[in-house]
Amino acid sequence: MLKLVEEDKLLKPFAGIIEKRHQQVLAMEREFTYRTTRLSDSCNSYLYYGLHRTNEGWVFREWAPNATAIYLLGEFNDWRKHPDYALTKVGDGIRERWCTRCFIVYSWSGTGGAGSGCLLMCDE
Repeated sequence: MLKLVEEDKLLKPFAGIIEKRHQQVLAMEREFTYRTTRLSDSCNSYLYYGLHRTNEGWVFREWAPNATAIYLLGEFNDWRKHPDYALTKVGDGIRERWCTRCFIVYSWSGTGGAGSGCLLMCDE
């Protein structure tokens, strides 16, 4: 029994419901944090994914666990998938591309799962 219920006699009749809801909250927290250790880390994923400037240049990251490949598309490659513009798989569904200069990319495309979007990107 939860300490909260043990210490409050008015909650004891609802102990089963409170315990069930507590277990649901814990399950949801585990679902949100399965790749991280804290719930706040999971909520701050925007600090890791997307386009970011670093001391080494620019990095674009996507979490696409069902994708078999992700390519940057634009005028620079005639809107065609090309290995030179593929994001590299770096871990559990995470793909990234590092570069030193930034320009506008009009679209990206994924395979093996649905995905497309518009963003800023870079190239060397």
